[in-house]
Amino acid sequence: MDTTEKSAGNAAEKSAESSSSAENPAESRSRQPADRGSGSDDPQIIQLYSHGRVVQMPSMRNRTKDLRDRLLQHIATRAFELGRDYTEQEVNQALMGVFDDYVALRRYLVESNHLMRDRAGRLYRLPAVALAPAQGSAPGSAQAQ
Repeated sequence: MDTTEKSAGNAAEKSAESSSSAENPAESRSRQPADRGSGSDDPQIIQLYSHGRVVQMPSMRNRTKDLRDRLLQHIATRAFELGRDYTEQEVNQALMGVFDDYVALRRYLVESNHLMRDRAGRLYRLPAVALAPAQGSAPGSAQAQ
């Protein structure tokens, strides 16, 4: 009976191991953090990210224009330091890890005044008022620079 009990015990252990190992592959896969790598607390922005990259750019339609502006502000303030000048290559390098069409993203950031370009088109800088809307300032004040 000892042998039978041991084999029954081993079978039960193997069954328990196989059921837990069936769960482990799902658990061992890299799960995305709750913010999907966006670094944002805004649920609408989080939905646009997957594994730290923007996978969907909101359109310029009226109903998504605000979301697009918030996303661009979020990207600009995470990718660039206030008061530092960046070359076009540095801007491209920073944006490559965020969105596949980094050239379009750079253009969107400049057009929306979330990133300023000098007249020669060589240097880029985060405007001093880039953090103002997040701090509660009027959105139109970004044009003052």
